[in-house]
Amino acid sequence: MPAARFAVQAVGEITHPGRVVIGDVLGGSVKVGMWASLEGRDKGDGWLIAAVEFADNPSRHESHIGLVLTGAPPLQQLREVLPPGSILVITDQESL
Repeated sequence: MPAARFAVQAVGEITHPGRVVIGDVLGGSVKVGMWASLEGRDKGDGWLIAAVEFADNPSRHESHIGLVLTGAPPLQQLREVLPPGSILVITDQESL
């Protein structure tokens, strides 16, 4: 059973921590140490959540959540896998 679902708005990169998926929690809660995978993908095909951050854009009056992912593919590849509107399933363990 998923702990949460997450709607992807954008994918980016922070110099030190790595790849970040920005979006909104649709339901449930997300914590460091949980696993994120694309809805409908095979078991074990996900990424460890290393950090959960606020991703605010005051000029656009937007507030989102950023998930820093460990073990994510290079930025361009991750953007292809997670286009805007994608849904991530968040679970407590790797075997989804």
